[in-house]
Amino acid sequence: MGVHACVGGLTINSGKAVRLFDESGEYPMPDTYRVGQRWRMNLKKRKTVIPPHVEDVLVSSAEHIETTRNMKKAVLELVKPWMGSILETYEGKLTDTGQNYYLAKCDALPACSTGFWIADQQLLFRDGRYRTSDGHSIAFAGLDAPHEKINRGELVRLSLAGWWNPNGISKDRCYLQISGSFG
Repeated sequence: MGVHACVGGLTINSGKAVRLFDESGEYPMPDTYRVGQRWRMNLKKRKTVIPPHVEDVLVSSAEHIETTRNMKKAVLELVKPWMGSILETYEGKLTDTGQNYYLAKCDALPACSTGFWIADQQLLFRDGRYRTSDGHSIAFAGLDAPHEKINRGELVRLSLAGWWNPNGISKDRCYLQISGSFG
């Protein structure tokens, strides 16, 4: 949570995913938007879009309209979530280290960096990360406080972190993160 939360949404007309940045291309301040809010926005594509982060848009103006009470229902009216194993998300292109999941820069890239997944297992939040029953950990990058657990069958917003090279690894990576969940 905080300044580097993945702040995204869906356009009402098409269900197209967007990742929101302010006009200068910076992450929005954490108190700008809340999960479930509907906004009327003027958006423009970033001049430089670096795949798989193709959803990046700059917000030039925004007017809050309403707050949605049932996020799961609202999202499912607009998108078809990924089903099955977490490794089946992102067109099956995630790498499994045995501890976490990432996309390597030299790999074939998926068409997007955000999406929704129906959890196929329970995830528990401990030590700032979600943990799977088989020992994987997934960072949390949402606006709201994380839930203590995500149950099987819940809707989960997944996102890929920006490209980075941890500890001098030879390839830049985008690590999988959880941006929110809806029961």
